[in-house]
Amino acid sequence: MGGSGEDLFRACTVTQRGEATLAGSTTSTDWPTVNAQQRRSAGGPDEVIVAKLRRAGSKAD
Repeated sequence: MGGSGEDLFRACTVTQRGEATLAGSTTSTDWPTVNAQQRRSAGGPDEVIVAKLRRAGSKAD
C-alpha cells in the first residue's frame, strides 16, 4: 500500500461517510506517514499500521 515491504491488514471499519480505517502490520521501514505519532520505524520485523482512506480511495490526512 505504501512502503517497500509487505503490508498485511487484519481489520477494517467504514464510517457513515464512507471513509475506511484499516489496521494491520508492515515490514516496511519506509512506510509513508502523515501527522504520525512516531515518524520512523522502530526497527522491528513488523510495525503496527493504521491507515484511513477517503471515500474516493485516496489516503486521508
